[in-house]
Amino acid sequence: MLYEVLGFVNLILLGILVTPYVLRKLNGWFFHTKSPTYFKVLKAFKAIHRPLALALLIVVVIHGWLALGSLTLHTGTVAAGMFILTAVFGLSFYLLKKPNLLKTHRVFALLAALLVVFHLLFPWALS
Repeated sequence: MLYEVLGFVNLILLGILVTPYVLRKLNGWFFHTKSPTYFKVLKAFKAIHRPLALALLIVVVIHGWLALGSLTLHTGTVAAGMFILTAVFGLSFYLLKKPNLLKTHRVFALLAALLVVFHLLFPWALS
């Protein structure tokens, strides 16, 4: 089914979107590299972050619609709502450059990722 394929696409997009944050944290905790290659990789991820986030939002909505056929209270719907809020805070940070908005964006991204795990383990928990 197409909605299953789109679910995997969502997971891949989410993985790519969180990779720069994870790389920066791992580098700060363990590796401490100042390699130009490392910074080029981070710059490349930064360049694709906003377009991939938009793609994720679109694919999430299509995935949910194909899977459920309507707007229904579901663990995926809650996760999708959290992704929308994450995007709103990310866009707000991009436009306003207020550090608290970036922190909020990151917290909501973590909550969205946790909700995705919950959605994968217990998809019908809210039924």
